[in-house]
Amino acid sequence: MAVTRGGPQDKIVTERAPQAKVVRFDDESASITAAATGQADIVAITPPIIAAIAKKNPSRDFETKFILQSYQLGVAMRKGQPELMAAVNGWIKTNLANGKLNDIHLKYAGVPIPKEIIDGAK
Repeated sequence: MAVTRGGPQDKIVTERAPQAKVVRFDDESASITAAATGQADIVAITPPIIAAIAKKNPSRDFETKFILQSYQLGVAMRKGQPELMAAVNGWIKTNLANGKLNDIHLKYAGVPIPKEIIDGAK
């Protein structure tokens, strides 16, 4: 399995599958190249990158098999801007409810917004 040395996937794979044969690469580019060229048949990397590997290297037939971990991301803004915060929170709430935020996430991340993230936003 190819992972990027010191990245979140390296830590997760090391903790959860200590028996796995892991090949660590110094950066994501090297991990991607290993997957694309056949140096590695398994790669732990984000779903959009897996989709890109599959698209550019159809003979490799890569697909996301499972998600190791979901990440909660936030929007940062300067303090003292309650109107901006209300507008951003309102946009998120509205677009979570109508499905548009999930469509955006699916387009760019290649997977739906994880249920635990949606549940945490309620």
